Amino acid sequence: MELLRGDQTTRRGVRLACGVIALAALALAACNNETQTGPIGANTLVFVGTVNGDNATLSGSAVLTIDETRVAATFKIRTPSADAGTAANEAGTASGIAPGDNGTATDEAGTATGTQTSTTLQDITKTWTVDVWKGRPVSITAGTGVGQTRTVSSNTANTLTVSAAWTTTPDGTSDYAITQTSTTLQDITKTWTVDLYKGAAVSITAGTGAGQTSTVSSNTTNTLTVSPGWTTTPDGTSAYVITRTNTLEDNTKTWATDVWKGRTDSITLGTGAGQAKAVSSNNANTLVLASAWTTPPDNTSQYVIKILTSTTLGDPSKSWTKNEWAAQPVFIAAGIGAGQTRTVSSNSENILTVSPAWTKTPDGTSQYLIETTIAITGTYSTSSKAFSATGGGYTFDGAYDGSSRLQGTFTGPSSVSGTFLTERATNNPKAYCGTFTSSTGGDNGIFNVTLHGAILFGMATADAGTVLALDGTVSGSNITVVNPNAPAGPPLATGTVSTDGSMVAGDFDDGAGNLGTWEGARCDL
Repeated sequence: MELLRGDQTTRRGVRLACGVIALAALALAACNNETQTGPIGANTLVFVGTVNGDNATLSGSAVLTIDETRVAATFKIRTPSADAGTAANEAGTASGIAPGDNGTATDEAGTATGTQTSTTLQDITKTWTVDVWKGRPVSITAGTGVGQTRTVSSNTANTLTVSAAWTTTPDGTSDYAITQTSTTLQDITKTWTVDLYKGAAVSITAGTGAGQTSTVSSNTTNTLTVSPGWTTTPDGTSAYVITRTNTLEDNTKTWATDVWKGRTDSITLGTGAGQAKAVSSNNANTLVLASAWTTPPDNTSQYVIKILTSTTLGDPSKSWTKNEWAAQPVFIAAGIGAGQTRTVSSNSENILTVSPAWTKTPDGTSQYLIETTIAITGTYSTSSKAFSATGGGYTFDGAYDGSSRLQGTFTGPSSVSGTFLTERATNNPKAYCGTFTSSTGGDNGIFNVTLHGAILFGMATADAGTVLALDGTVSGSNITVVNPNAPAGPPLATGTVSTDGSMVAGDFDDGAGNLGTWEGARCDL
């Protein structure tokens, strides 16, 4: 939207990706004249306006308070360390139930050789993995100490350490067997992911204990723990099959491990629709649910993992560091819930938890911005009306025109620079952030405007990077945007303020063939 006609001066400004919403001005209490006594002292002036970086790194809003020769200010910014995006639940179509596994339970047996003690049993013919038998029972089946059973507390490549100590220490005549337990099944040939089969069914299909089925309550890399326990304890003859009825696989995904743990997975369409299960773990493409599906999903099943709730905001496209946004404000700039700002109490890789709860829960239309607030202080010259203020690595320099506008330039960390534009806050200003969209193939972009009384001011930033000043008037609920260099000319844009004051919207015509629409939401609340 070239809101300024060809005869208007434009300034090079921040280039923002289409759809990213910039912040606009913050509202502050009114100051009605230059000599009134304000909250800081006499001659208090309050200015509200917008900040635009010229190298695609910063945009936001500013509130400046001048009290005689002192300046105090805050500005909200979107910086390189901040973030923005569109809220979403995680969704997809299932590939079906993830495959299970099968094998034969592993026992071990042999004859004690080497050096024996009251708490060990050695078999120098073995090359076991360290602690592979930890937790398993070991029994003396023949020879010295026959009939004794102990628990393996640890093992090296050829020595078992047992608890409690042997009553009769084994010797070279002692045959031993390492067996399964009544609540586990071990297969040392496996390298499963921990808890991959939690909630799955495991059946003994042949050998000792054949015909039994139990549920996996947890698993290590090679051992299943089951509940209820086996009626007949398996042994090295027991063949087993793991049947997964508590998973959902989507082979189009590359999720981070356990990113959805604790969330609810719902089947919304297709086979199994209407079911919802808690996620106990996940790998790159498979959800493990806390309990089995009544009707297992297949490749017709569409699912949703709900991460948009009354106290959360999720964006599956993100990979944030844990709690990097804690204590920062997050603002809904457009879509459902627009105008709300909440504080992030914690965040995971892609979910913000907020406080207090949203008044209106965001959905897939909600565009959000994580804000950063910087405080600056400085000085003001009553004679030249120039001011300078610094803070947070930023320096603002500008001048007051003596009537209504204070504007200037800023520099910041990492070569950030740009401009700011503020107006006297004389009539309860309200700030709006939004987008403009061409219907004729022209410019699209973002805008921030402030309405106070009958006056509109602000800036628009085209996707191409051009920053345009916006001036206008407000009459009741009607908005008119004009060319600041030709205010008596045809309006560049018109629109309205919603009845509740939360939204602005309208149409634009730059007079050069570019037509379109614009809309924004209140962003200073």
